[in-house]
Amino acid sequence: MEDESSQGPRKRLRVGHVSERGGINAVRTLLEAHGMVVDEIDGRSDYGRDLNVDIVEKGELTGIVIGIQVKGDRRFVRDDVWELPVTAKDRRFWAESSVPIVGILWDPVTHEMRWTNLSAYVGTDRTISTWSSKNSGTANADDAVVRFTTADRFEDDTLPGMVEQMLAYVRQSSAGAFLGLFDPDDERRCSAVFDCWTLGRTDVRAFLLLRRALPALEGESLRQAIVTLSHLTPHPDIFWHAGNWVPPEIEKLVQPTFRWSAQEVCDLVSAVEQLAEDGGGWERGGLGQCLWSLLIEDPDLRSSVLPALGLALEAGDLDAAFRLLVIHQSLAKDPLVAAREALALHPGVAGHFYTDELLRQIAEFGFVNVY
Repeated sequence: MEDESSQGPRKRLRVGHVSERGGINAVRTLLEAHGMVVDEIDGRSDYGRDLNVDIVEKGELTGIVIGIQVKGDRRFVRDDVWELPVTAKDRRFWAESSVPIVGILWDPVTHEMRWTNLSAYVGTDRTISTWSSKNSGTANADDAVVRFTTADRFEDDTLPGMVEQMLAYVRQSSAGAFLGLFDPDDERRCSAVFDCWTLGRTDVRAFLLLRRALPALEGESLRQAIVTLSHLTPHPDIFWHAGNWVPPEIEKLVQPTFRWSAQEVCDLVSAVEQLAEDGGGWERGGLGQCLWSLLIEDPDLRSSVLPALGLALEAGDLDAAFRLLVIHQSLAKDPLVAAREALALHPGVAGHFYTDELLRQIAEFGFVNVY
């Protein structure tokens, strides 16, 4: 019989293979214990996802699927510093994935697990925002790693919260959520406006879409959109806090889109006049002030206001025409001259019951505030 030693050394099992297998097993066991449907991806097809998971709520399939990437190498787990290296290819894969990707690190020694939403992490463009929302990863200075904190534990007690967050993320970031801006039902449009607000503070595209959709909105959804977008301006009467603060980098990208045609100015002012009939109009803290905060971002606003006044008169909206007269004089170097010139050009606005009083107040005080 041939001596086994003469056949040479045998291949050794990679430690990393044991760790990866242990991590996948741990994640799968936890998910299935909570009723999730887990489909493991063949290792030969694993290019960034180890598991596909159908989310289940109260025993019912939601139709929402998430992908999970598991890492169980001790290189990523050092004491309390848990870090997943990020490459440009990783970022592109997570960003272009048709399902959201969750990253999970597993400590092969303690068996502790932590998670983060990798899709939300890359959805936050680090060139425009430093905002770090909960469970969207934390970038370091050179953006080479995603850090997992102790608040991101993945275990029995925290799994329901993780599932809830991922369901909310999918619903808010899906195309269907934003298509709701154009739904004929105003309540659904309102939900889409809220989704834009939720995602916009980490992904500027949501706010850009809301701005472009503004002319198509009406009713309560338009009110909510005006109020939402006013949070991207130096609105003087918003009580700012962590729950409504927008990163300056995102503000700077959205504010240049606040450029208004005469038709938009006419339509928005007319809408506020109608929406404010129940109160809260052109006053501090009212809807009119929110709209003014948006309009005044346009450095060329004055060139649109007078034509907008004419459009309002053509539409038979005397209240909007009068409000535009107030706006016109407020933007002028000589408000009284500007008001009189506007009346000469558009004499129809003189029919508003408050026009004479407006001229008197301008003559006495020099100008009249918009709100």
